[in-house]
Amino acid sequence: MIHLNPKNPLVSLLTQDALTIHEAVTGWAAVAKRTSGKVRILDLKQSRVKECINWVQAVTEIKDALINIFQAIKKANWEAATRHIQCSNGINQEMICSQFAEAVVPTTHIPEPPLIASENFTNQLTGIFLKAFTQAANSKDEATTT
Repeated sequence: MIHLNPKNPLVSLLTQDALTIHEAVTGWAAVAKRTSGKVRILDLKQSRVKECINWVQAVTEIKDALINIFQAIKKANWEAATRHIQCSNGINQEMICSQFAEAVVPTTHIPEPPLIASENFTNQLTGIFLKAFTQAANSKDEATTT
């Protein structure tokens, strides 16, 4: 086994260089650790912003669908009303029933919470279709009943 003499100038110089490199690497490691922590925090904040944007978009879709259903029924445009009901039914129920949606979606024309408004419009449209079908069946109008 070879023993190095610490008094040897070359060994002393190498030891000093190793200590200098160690201090530099330790400093860089600390900077990397702080940076990594900040990146994780930034990633978390970014994911929260993305989630918030998704909620706002979904609630906007709900509100638009309900307003469009209201207008289509008012204009007796049953096909458009049906399309908008299908659109509102495709939105995540958790978002429709959220406190955010219940606070933001109601309007002067549609004051109910979104889920209730959607159910009311669906029932109203079903009633209209049933009434038209019954009238067509009673008058034996095959074209209208199909």
